[in-house]
Amino acid sequence: MKITQSKTIEQQTSLNINLTTNELEPYIDHGYRKMVMRVKIPGFRKGTAPRKIVESLFGKDALLKESIDFLLTDTTEKAIKEKDLILGGTPSVELLDLSPPKIKVTVPLYPDINLGEYLKIEIPKIDNTIKKKDVDLRIKELQKSVAPWNPISKTAKYNNMLSINIDATVENQPIINEKNVNYILDKESLLPVPGFSKNLLGATSGDFKEFKLQVPSDNPNNNIAGKEASFGVKINEVKEQILPKLDDEFAKSINNKFNTLEELQSELKKEMELESKNAEISQYRESALDALLKTVKIIIPPLLIEREIQNLTDRRDEFIKKMNMNINDYLKYIGKTEEDVTKEMRENSIEKLTRSYSLVALAEAEKINITQEEINNQFEELKKNPGKDNITKKKLNTNQKNQIENVIRENLLVEKALERLIEIATKNQ
Repeated sequence: MKITQSKTIEQQTSLNINLTTNELEPYIDHGYRKMVMRVKIPGFRKGTAPRKIVESLFGKDALLKESIDFLLTDTTEKAIKEKDLILGGTPSVELLDLSPPKIKVTVPLYPDINLGEYLKIEIPKIDNTIKKKDVDLRIKELQKSVAPWNPISKTAKYNNMLSINIDATVENQPIINEKNVNYILDKESLLPVPGFSKNLLGATSGDFKEFKLQVPSDNPNNNIAGKEASFGVKINEVKEQILPKLDDEFAKSINNKFNTLEELQSELKKEMELESKNAEISQYRESALDALLKTVKIIIPPLLIEREIQNLTDRRDEFIKKMNMNINDYLKYIGKTEEDVTKEMRENSIEKLTRSYSLVALAEAEKINITQEEINNQFEELKKNPGKDNITKKKLNTNQKNQIENVIRENLLVEKALERLIEIATKNQ
C-alpha cells in the first residue's frame, strides 16, 4: 500500500492511498463471502457456490464493489496508523478510482491548543444580593398578575387595556385583519408598529380611529418594511386594571399557606435568593470560561468546523420543517440573509469547539481523571430517566455501551475541568 501524505495545514492533512493487485485479495474474498449469501446461482444452495463460479459470473470488480465499505474503512485505519496520526475527528474518505483502488482521505488532526496563562485568570465576585426593592418589585408583579380588568367609560390612557378590531393595509394590500384583540396601551410598545399605542390615547368605547404609520425599515417582512401602513381601529371596550390591596388577604389569595403579607414576602425573598445564587453560579462559570478562551490559542481543522456547521444547519432545517415553513419564509421571519446565518453558524461552531477542546486540554493539564466508578454511577442515573427514548434502558451491545460510556466520560471531564477553572479564578481574587 503506497501512502502519500500532503503538507499539514491548519491541523488537517490528506492521504492518497494506492493499493496493488496483490493487496486486493482479502477485500475481493470479503466481497465474495457477502455476495454468495444473497445471490441465486443455479445448481447451488444460497451461500455454497465456490468463489471461482461467483467470480466468473460477476467479475472481480463486482466482488470488490461488494466489499468497498470494508476496503475504505480498513485501508484508512491502516494508513492513519502507519503515519502515526492523532485524529481530532472522523476522516473524510473519497474513492477516486476502483480498479485499482485509489483513495483520498482528508484527516482532521487533533486541534493544536495552547492554554496560555490560565492559572492567572481572576474573576471578580458577582454580587446578586436580594434587596427589599427587589422583593417589592416581585410583589408588584404578583399584584398585577391577579388584578382584574374592569370596563370603564373613561377615555383610554396608558396602561389601559382595549378590546379592538384592527384592519391594516400597505399599498392597499391587507396585512392585519383581527377582531376582539386585547391590546394594552404601552408607551414603549413597538407593536404592531411604533406609535400605534399613542394613536389610541383618548379613545372611548365605540370610537373608530384611522391613522397612518411608518413600518420600520428593519421589519422582517420585506414586502412592508419601510413603507406606510394605513390603520382602521374600532374600539369595542376600554378597561383598567384594579390592583388589589397589599395586605394579608392578598397573601392568602396567592397561596393559602400564607397567613400574612410578611410570610409571603419572606418566602419570596428565599425563592429570589435561591434564583440569584443559581444565576450567580451560572454567570461566574460563563465569565471564567470566557476568560479562559481569551488566553487560549487553538487551531481547529476546517473539516471539524464544517461538520459542526452542518449539524447546526440540519437542526435549523428540521425546525423549519416542523413549523411548515420554507427557508425563504424563515429568513424573512428572523430578518437575516442566508449569508448572515451562515456567518453566525461558523462563529458559533468555532466557539463551541474551542470551549470543548479547551476544557479537555485544561483537564489534561490539571491531571483530572474520571474513574470507572464515576462513569458507572452516571450510567445508573441515566437509567432512572423515565423517558421512553432512554437508550440506557435498552439491551446494548458492547460497542453501544462503550460509546455511551465515552460520552459520559467526556461530559464528566468537561464538568470537572470547569469546576477546576472556577477554583482557579476564585483563588486569584
